[in-house]
Amino acid sequence: MQMVYRSNRLLFYFVFMFFISLYLSYKLGANYKQTTILSFAADSNNFELANAIVVAVFGINLGQAFAAIIGPLVEMRIITSLVNVVLRFARGFFSSNISVQS
Repeated sequence: MQMVYRSNRLLFYFVFMFFISLYLSYKLGANYKQTTILSFAADSNNFELANAIVVAVFGINLGQAFAAIIGPLVEMRIITSLVNVVLRFARGFFSSNISVQS
């Protein structure tokens, strides 16, 4: 149950950060490639380093340490799904200056 609770928070964080950075970079006039790179970079924040630090300092039994361990597992599934979202946005918003390969 703890994994589901923590995963929901991580899901919200990843999706929120992705769409905020996607929207802001689009509004600032970035092209498709720049917008996509910025969105995915904002969405993934060095969880490998966070895992090592949190587990070393607090141990695995602490909720935050547990969240740091399952974070990358949740993150990869979310990012994979967001790739499809970005491809759809490319067709809708960037159709004049990008050719998307499916």
